[in-house]
This record gives sequence, structure tokens and C-alpha cells, in this order.
Amino acid sequence: MNLQPYLNFAKQLAYRAGRITLSYYNKGIQHDLKSDESPVTAADKATEEFIRGEIEKNFPTHAMVGEEYGEKAGEGNPFRWIVDPIDGTKSFIKGVPFYSVLIGLEIEGVSRVGAVCFPALDEILYAADGIGAWSNGKRVHVSNVSKLKQTVFCYTSWSGFRTK
Repeated sequence: MNLQPYLNFAKQLAYRAGRITLSYYNKGIQHDLKSDESPVTAADKATEEFIRGEIEKNFPTHAMVGEEYGEKAGEGNPFRWIVDPIDGTKSFIKGVPFYSVLIGLEIEGVSRVGAVCFPALDEILYAADGIGAWSNGKRVHVSNVSKLKQTVFCYTSWSGFRTK
């Protein structure tokens, strides 16, 4: 299966959605709390509405699931888009540029295409199964580091490390 058209679509859509987030970024945006106590803003909602609209316009039979508006069945279609309009809403609210727009495509339950846009950093990463991965148009590869002590590990909150 040729994944290139899906990769192109996901990359362009993530970029365009990122521009929407920037129109709210660092503007003192207010937020509400969802039932899981995580924040949600008007930017999250507007960005997901835009992404969903573009997917529905271009791939009307595909399923999708989004963080803010849930799941849309895909009429038996093996394609399912996965959307997080602002991953890192806490950072976004505080004006920290480490937030992203995430768009992925599963085919028959397997992740095959993905795009991540960091709008405030003007960075976009995208990849597809069998095609490869890029960062701002430059080909990237998995590191060949084999020892944990030689790696770099980044995180935004200790809360993700809680054990149950």
C-alpha cells in the first residue's frame, strides 16, 4: 500500500493545525478541567474541530478518535485517524513552547503514519511505515546508542512517573 499520500496529508494537516494553536498561544488563554482533571482550552477544541473537519472532507469513511471529541466510527473501514490537538496543554497554557499537535493513522489496528508539529518551535516530524522519518524535511534515523547511561531523557512532569 502506498502510504505517501497519507503521510503528505498528515504532515500538512499537522502544520496547518499548529498555526491555529499559535493564534491562541501566549495570549493568557483560560482553561477548564475535564473529568480526568486535565486542562482543556478553546485552542484544543478549535484545533481538533479543524483537524476532524479536514479528515472528514478528505476521507469521509475513515474512523477517527480525538482527545476532545471522542470517536467517530468508520463504517467498517480499516483506517482510523488518532488526533491530539494539543499534546502538552499544561505547557501551552503556561507559554512553554514544548507542546505539539499529534496526528496518526492506524490501518487495521497498526500505526502506519504519524506527524508531530511543535508550532511554537517551528518544528515538524513525520514518518510512515516503509517510507522513513523526517524532521523539518531532513531524513532522521533511530540512534545507535545501546547503553542507557549514554542517552538523554526529557520529561515535563513527575506525575507521569507515579507507580500504582
